[in-house]
Amino acid sequence: MKIALLKEIRLIADYILPRLCVGCSIKLKLNEEIFCSFCENKLLETEEEDLHKFFLRNFLKYNCIDYFISAFDFEKDNPIQKGLHSLKYEGKFKIGEYFGKKIATRFKNDIENYNINCIIPVPLHITYHPFWHKLSHLWHKILSV
Repeated sequence: MKIALLKEIRLIADYILPRLCVGCSIKLKLNEEIFCSFCENKLLETEEEDLHKFFLRNFLKYNCIDYFISAFDFEKDNPIQKGLHSLKYEGKFKIGEYFGKKIATRFKNDIENYNINCIIPVPLHITYHPFWHKLSHLWHKILSV
C-alpha cells in the first residue's frame, strides 16, 4: 500500500516537474534514479587489472598509498563526465549519493577485508570552499554506512 502510494506521488511529481537523465537529458522512467537505462549501460566499470596497473605506475614508487578504489573509468563525453560535472559545478549532491552507493556496493568486500577503521573526507580541490567541504562530508557519510 505504502509503495503504491509512493509510486503515485512520484508519477504526479514527474508530471509536474520531470526528472531528467544527467547523461542525456531525456525524461527518466519511474524505476530510474539519476541516469536512464541507456546512459547507465554506458558507464564503464574500472577493471581490477587496470586499477592495479594504475597503482603500480602512479603510487607505488612514492610509498604514500597502500590501496585505492575507483568504480568507473572517466572518459570524455561519457555520462560519467556529465554526472561528475553536475555534482561538482551544479551542486547536485544526489548524484554523489548515487556514486557513493555504487562504490560501496561494488567494493563492499574490499572495504570490509582491508580492515578500514576510518574514512577521512578529503576535499577535491586545493582551495577551500564550502561546496568541497559539503561534498567530502557527503562521501564520508555514504561510505561509512
